[in-house]
Amino acid sequence: MTLSTNGVLENVETLAHRLASERRFGARELSADHFAAVAATGFHQLLVPESMGGLWASTARSTRAVAHAISLIAAGASSLALILSMEPVAMFVTGWLADFHADEADPTCLCQRQEFVGLLASGAGAWGVLLSERTVRFATALSRARTATGRSRGRSPREAVGTMSPSC
Repeated sequence: MTLSTNGVLENVETLAHRLASERRFGARELSADHFAAVAATGFHQLLVPESMGGLWASTARSTRAVAHAISLIAAGASSLALILSMEPVAMFVTGWLADFHADEADPTCLCQRQEFVGLLASGAGAWGVLLSERTVRFATALSRARTATGRSRGRSPREAVGTMSPSC
């Protein structure tokens, strides 16, 4: 099945109505089932670049759809929407969604981006805390690397960031 942005937004809207209904009947806690339901809508594909089989085209063309999907979910489950909103922000701050140019990326950064975005694309990746914690660690290391790239401090970005992922 091929997903489209409009199809994902329709799926998300359907889920939001279901979540709002559950909330009206007393559901107050999030569970793994909520995250599985979000994954089933195709929401994660909104953050996977087209070059990797997803729906993210560019900042100008894709940001609004992500924001709209999060706002739809917020109408049904605000806590879930808050958690989901963390990933696009973390991915954008690291540059992973900011009209990324692989030919300009540090090889370690590129490898880590492939790894994490690949998790989202597969639907098997941990959404929320795991990716956020790893992304925050990566962003911290990247910030240190950028500071060090005055080249007078000795460490290259690859050396500064290189310990982030065991597979890269």
